[in-house]
Amino acid sequence: MEADHRWPRTIGHGTDEAGIRQVFTPAVIQECEQRAKLCMEASANGLLLYQKGRRIKPEELETFVNEGARMKSLFEARPARESGTSA
Repeated sequence: MEADHRWPRTIGHGTDEAGIRQVFTPAVIQECEQRAKLCMEASANGLLLYQKGRRIKPEELETFVNEGARMKSLFEARPARESGTSA
């Protein structure tokens, strides 16, 4: 994958560059940049979020789950021109 200064350093393990760039919209990239310690793994139907080498404390769980839900909503959101709908 071509170098891009805004492209998170951990992205690029897939072979479908166009597909990866479609999923990693500017909003998703911005969110990733703000959460540098957050690790993500994904498949067609799943998203796993974690912090490498760290267990979430019980009192932090609700906040972490809410952050995960926010990330999920960003991945699901598509600009109108990409989803085939008009604004």
